Amino acid sequence: MLTLNDLGFIRCVKESETSSVFQVSLQGRLCLMKVVSVSTPGPRHLHHLPNCP
Repeated sequence: MLTLNDLGFIRCVKESETSSVFQVSLQGRLCLMKVVSVSTPGPRHLHHLPNCP
């Protein structure tokens, strides 16, 4: 499982009511990660987009 300590930087590139997309530096590689909003309390769900390791 990833933590914020694994990221070199993080920047929000797109935001909507249902999700946000972030550009991140992960282990020296640039990646996009999508965070899906959920209507129930609890942790957010991270989804690696195709360019992530």
